[in-house]
Amino acid sequence: MTDPIPALCPHAAHTGRTRGPGRGPGRLAALVGLCVALLVGTPVLGAAPAGAAKKTPPVTVLVTNDDGVDAPGMDAVVEALRKERRTTVVVVAPLLNQSGTGGKLTAGPVTGAPARTASGYEAFAVQGFPADSVNYAFDVRKVRPNVVVSGVNRGQNLGPISEVSGTVGAARQAARRGVPALAVSSQLGDNPDFATSARLAVEWLRENRKAFAKIPKIDAKALPDIVSINVPNCPGGIRGVRQTVLAPQGTTEPLVSADPVSCSSTLATVANDAQAFNNGFASSVRVPVVPTSG
Repeated sequence: MTDPIPALCPHAAHTGRTRGPGRGPGRLAALVGLCVALLVGTPVLGAAPAGAAKKTPPVTVLVTNDDGVDAPGMDAVVEALRKERRTTVVVVAPLLNQSGTGGKLTAGPVTGAPARTASGYEAFAVQGFPADSVNYAFDVRKVRPNVVVSGVNRGQNLGPISEVSGTVGAARQAARRGVPALAVSSQLGDNPDFATSARLAVEWLRENRKAFAKIPKIDAKALPDIVSINVPNCPGGIRGVRQTVLAPQGTTEPLVSADPVSCSSTLATVANDAQAFNNGFASSVRVPVVPTSG
């Protein structure tokens, strides 16, 4: 599998030529280090690479979502991340469900208050949209994360649906502020596979941790894209992970359905994220930070 964020590398050639906030030689060195890490074959998901460094670099992960601060999907990924060595987990999420709000931002001040996740982990609940939660974390709570994880969402965000997803919108807002971000979503239904979704999020962090640890924190140059993972409900387990592309507008593949997918499919080559998902694979795609549709 190819790396989740190879499109960061072209920026290294330009970073540092114009001095400004978050730019200069330090930024250049950090991005060059990131690109080296990516070019030597850092995968998206899977087993840890052979010969990985014994020392785990520390990272801070901001977790948010669009389902609300007490949502079970976010709780699953928070609890999974908390088990990771040298990982500081900070939770700032909307107080209420904000599904389908995309990257909307509140005009004017946004307020927040202490809260708890479903498992009782400390958090901040924001009176606003998912993208507001990211800004609130950065600007009010002064969180300085190495990476942002948005989800786990209750409901898949495939193809053009990603344009209206609050889960994706929060991740995009982080990337606009220069922070790498992952959006992760599980299929609709009575029993979303939050456990597998959380596991894949943790694997993604593990395999990119060294690169993320080198990235300057907020308000560096905006990143071009985020990574979005969608996980189908397969009682016997997903067939694997496929890195692919977003399904286009007008696709004939189902995009929003709680109906069972073809978990026993034998299809090996997929055209896009919707086809991968509907044939029992978790899909991993890069989503441009700038929306591609109105």
